[in-house]
Amino acid sequence: MAATMRSKWLLCCIVIFSHCGPGTALYADQVGKFDWRRQFIGKSEFMEFDESQSGSGRRVLVATESNVLASLNARTGEIVWRQIFQSGDSGRIDAMHHKENTLLTLSGNGKYLRSWDTATGNLIWEEITDNKIEQQTRKSTAMYSDKEHIAVLTQSTVFLRSTKDGSALWSNQLPNSDTVKYHWIHASDKVVYVVGVAENSHLSIVSYSLDNEGEQISQRPLPAAWASSSSKVSCVVIGNTHLVCIESLTNSLHSVALKDGTSFQNIPVIALGLQGSDITQPNIMPLFSTRPEFVIQLTAEHLVLVRLEGGGVKLVQDLPKTLLTTAVSTTHQDIIVTLERKTEVVYIVSCIDAKTGTKIKDSKQLVTIPKHNGQPTQVSVFFFSKKDTQLGYRVMLQTQDYALTFVQQPGKILWTREEALSTILSVEMVDLPVTDTEAKFEDEFGSHQGDDIFSMFMRRLTTQFAQLQGYVMSLKRRLRHGHQHEHLTVQDVKLDKNSNNGEDDNEDDDYMRRDQFNLHKMIVIVTESGKLYGMDSEDGSIIWRHFLPKLSYFERNGKRSLPMFIQRTTAHFPHPPQVVIVGRDKDSGFTRLHTFNPITGKPSNPGYPYGSLLEFQLQQVTMLPFMDQEFLKVILLLDTQQKVHVLPAGDLAMLKDKLPSIYMFTVNTTEGSVAGHALRQISDEQLESEVVWNVQLPGDQVITNVVAKRPIEHVHSQGRVLGDRSVLYKYLNPNLVAITAEGIDTAGKAFLNAYLIDAVTGNIIFATNHKRAVGPIHMIHSENWIVYEYWNSRFRRHEITVLELFEGSKDRNSTTFSSLDPPNMPVVARQSYILPVSIQSLATTYTEKGITNKAILMALQTGGILNMPKQFLDPRRPQIPTAAHKEEGLVPYLPELPITTEAFINYNQTVFGVRGIQTTPAGLESTCLVLVYGLDVFFTRVFPSKMFDVLKDDFDYYFISTVVVGLLAATLITQKLAAMKTLKKAWR
Repeated sequence: MAATMRSKWLLCCIVIFSHCGPGTALYADQVGKFDWRRQFIGKSEFMEFDESQSGSGRRVLVATESNVLASLNARTGEIVWRQIFQSGDSGRIDAMHHKENTLLTLSGNGKYLRSWDTATGNLIWEEITDNKIEQQTRKSTAMYSDKEHIAVLTQSTVFLRSTKDGSALWSNQLPNSDTVKYHWIHASDKVVYVVGVAENSHLSIVSYSLDNEGEQISQRPLPAAWASSSSKVSCVVIGNTHLVCIESLTNSLHSVALKDGTSFQNIPVIALGLQGSDITQPNIMPLFSTRPEFVIQLTAEHLVLVRLEGGGVKLVQDLPKTLLTTAVSTTHQDIIVTLERKTEVVYIVSCIDAKTGTKIKDSKQLVTIPKHNGQPTQVSVFFFSKKDTQLGYRVMLQTQDYALTFVQQPGKILWTREEALSTILSVEMVDLPVTDTEAKFEDEFGSHQGDDIFSMFMRRLTTQFAQLQGYVMSLKRRLRHGHQHEHLTVQDVKLDKNSNNGEDDNEDDDYMRRDQFNLHKMIVIVTESGKLYGMDSEDGSIIWRHFLPKLSYFERNGKRSLPMFIQRTTAHFPHPPQVVIVGRDKDSGFTRLHTFNPITGKPSNPGYPYGSLLEFQLQQVTMLPFMDQEFLKVILLLDTQQKVHVLPAGDLAMLKDKLPSIYMFTVNTTEGSVAGHALRQISDEQLESEVVWNVQLPGDQVITNVVAKRPIEHVHSQGRVLGDRSVLYKYLNPNLVAITAEGIDTAGKAFLNAYLIDAVTGNIIFATNHKRAVGPIHMIHSENWIVYEYWNSRFRRHEITVLELFEGSKDRNSTTFSSLDPPNMPVVARQSYILPVSIQSLATTYTEKGITNKAILMALQTGGILNMPKQFLDPRRPQIPTAAHKEEGLVPYLPELPITTEAFINYNQTVFGVRGIQTTPAGLESTCLVLVYGLDVFFTRVFPSKMFDVLKDDFDYYFISTVVVGLLAATLITQKLAAMKTLKKAWR
C-alpha cells in the first residue's frame, strides 16, 4: 500500500515537473534573438606566437591568470580553441613552454604536467606528480624544456620527463631543502643546474647529469650575504654560462660561472656609466638562451641593454623611456625589440641587432594605443620574411587594462580583445533616456511659473510638431535600412552615417533611447583592472570605455569588490543621470571616488577625469533613499576613524532631521563580529558614528557571506493565501541581514552557521547550524526568504537550504515596519534539498511590480544557467499533501531538485567561470533581464510566469481585424434590416 502511494505521488510530481519545465524552452527561431554571449580568456600571463603551423605565426598561444590556455587567430583575434583548467590554485598555470610542435604547461603548483596539440587544443598526455613548487619559483623558473626533455623544479625535488609521452626519466631529492629554498633551474651541455637560496647566507648551485639517471655532479655553496628569496633579488642564467643576480640593497650585479664558479663577482650598476639615473626598482631580464646580452630595469620606464664579457658587464645601449623589451632569434639574425614611449598614447617599436647594438634600418614603427587601454605591460613578437626579402614582424601587446592588441606594420592595429570583461566586479543596468520628443512632453508638463494659456498652447503645438517630424524621420530610416535599424549596433550606425554624408547625424543618438517596454538598457560595468564599460543590452556592443589607472578594488577573505551606486537615474530630466564608484587608491590605499554619466561615460566633474582622492581609509559605504534638490541620492562613507562623510557634501543639512532613523553596520570577517553604528552630528559640517550594538559570534568563526535585500525589490503581496482561505503574513523586515559563518568544532569537524540579524538593533532573529558543511557558500536574500547552497562533507553532496519567515495569521502593522518596535519573533519554515551538480552563483529574478512569480537562477559548474521556479524551493512542500495543500498548489516534497534540459536559459551557449548574476526589471511585468558574468558574459530575458502581458509573436492580427470588421459590418447590416422589419410591421 505504501509503495502504491509513493508511486502515485512520484507520478504526480513527474506530471507537475513536465508542465513547469517547457515554459523556459526556446524555439529554433528564438535562438540569438534576445540573447548574446561574449567569450574571453582573461589577463595574459604567458604569450607566444605559434610557429608550429609551417612557421606562419597565424596563431597566438596564451596562458592567463584565469586558468585558461587558448589559441587566438592572429588575423581576427577570435578564439580558435580554449582549455579551461580547474578554478583556484589547483588550476593555476605555473609555466608554459612552446617550441616548434611542443606545447607544455605546468599547473596546480607543479602537480599537473600536460602536453597539448597546438592545432586543436587536444590533450596529448598528462602526468600527475605529488610535488609542489614554491610561490616564488613560478613562471619560467619552474620549468626548463628542450626538444626531448622537461626538467621541473619543486620545493624539494627536481625531476626529468620525456616530451614525447611524459614518462619519468629520473627524479632526485634536493640537498638541504629544509634550509635552502630552490628557485631557479637551467639546463645546458647535458647538465641540469638548480640554484637555491639560504637566506642572508649563500646561494647553492646543484648540478645533475641529464643522462645517467640524473646522477648528481656537484654541489657548491657560494657565499652571498645579500641572498634573499624575496622580490628584492632576481637571478637569471645568461648565455648558458653565467648566473647573474641583481639586488636592490646596494643596486649591484653579482655574476658567477654556472659550471665551476666558486665566488661572485660584484659589479655596481652605477659603474656602467649611468650617473644621474634614478634606480627605484632594479630588475634583470634575460633575452637569449645562448647570447650574453641581457636587460637591466632601473625604473618603470628606463632600461639598459648590457653584455656579459669575461665575467664583467659592458654597457651596450641606454634605453630611456623604454617600457618593454623582448628578443627573437631568426635564421640570420638575433634581434632585440624595444617598446618606447613617445607621448601619452603613441609608442615607438624598434629593432636592435643584438650583435652590434645598433638599430635595424626601416624597422621602426609608431603604434597609437587608445587612452582607455593604458600603457603596455607585456609584448610578444613574431618575425617573418616579406616578398621583397625584407624582414617583417607582428607585435602582440597586453596593456594595463588587460586588453590584447595585435599590431601589424606599419603600426596598424588589426584588433583588440577587451579581456578586462572577464574580471567584472560590479554591474548595473541603467534605463536609457527618453527621446527628445518625450523630453519635450516632460518639459511641457513641468513647472513653468508665469506661463499663460497662449504660451502653453504654443508649447503643445511645438511638441506635437516635433513628434510628427520624428515619426516621419523614423519612417524614412526604415525605408532606407529595410527595417533593420533596430538590430544595428552603434558602430554600424556611425558607419552608415558617414556613408550618407552626415544625413543621419542624430541616428546613433536616437538608437540609444528608451524603447516602449524599457527592454533596451545600458549595461554599466566595473572591472578588476579599473576599466569601466558601457554596453548595449541589445547585442553586447561596447558604447563607451574609460580607464582609471589608479583605481583598485577592496579585498576581504579573498573576495574582491568595487561598489557602484546609481545616484541619479534618467527619470529626472533635464538632470543627467549619475553613477558613483567607490574604490581604493593603488598607491596610498585611501578612498577614491569616480562619478560619471552612465549613458555617455563622461566624468561628472571634468576636472577629475580619473576620480577624486579622499584622504581616509574606507570601512563602510551605503546609499540612502533620500534625495536632495537635484534628485541625487545621499551616500554615506564611514572611515576607519569612525567619522562619517556625506556625498554630496552639501546634503548634510538635509539629514539633520533624519539622523535618528539612520543606522549603519560593519562586519569583521576574520574575528566573526558584527557592529551597529548610529549617527550623531558633532559640528555643522561633520558626522560621527557611535557603536550601539555588537554581536560576537561564538568560537573561531569566519564570516563568509553578508547579504541584504536589494533596494530595487518590490513586494506585491504582504501575505500568502493558504488552502483554507486564511492568510499567512510574511515577515518583511527591510533591515534584515543574512550572514553565513564557517568554523571548526571541538571534534575537528567543519560546520556552517547561518544567522539572520536585524541591522538596526543587533537582534539575532534566527540562527541555524549545519554540521560537517563547508563552502564556498552562495546565498540570496529576497522578500521574506533566504536560499543558500553549501557542500555537505558527510554525505559528499551539494545541498541547498531555504528559510522562509512569517509573522503568523495576524498582520501586526500593514503600513510601516520599525526595528525599534518589532513584531514577535517570526515563524521560520525551512527545508533542505539535494543538488546533483555544483553551482558557481545564485540569483533571483526581479520584476517591476513584484507580481510575477519568483525564479531562482543557478550558474552550474558545467556551464549551464538553470531557471528553477521558486515553488520547488518552498519550505512548506509537504511529504503527504492534503486537500488544503493541493488547493494551495504546493508541490509534494522530494529531496532531489529536478534539473531538466529545457530549464537552461542559455541552451547550448555555455558560460564558464561565473562570478555573479545580475537581474533587473524591464518595463514589462512578465520580463526580467539577466546578465551572467565571469570568464564569459551572457545576456538574455527570462519570463518566470511566461509572457502573460504580451501577445505572442505569431498572433494573427489580420484574422482578428477581419473578424472585428466583419462583426461590425454584420451589426450595422442587421441593425438596418431590423429597423426595416420594424417599420414594415408598424405599417401593417
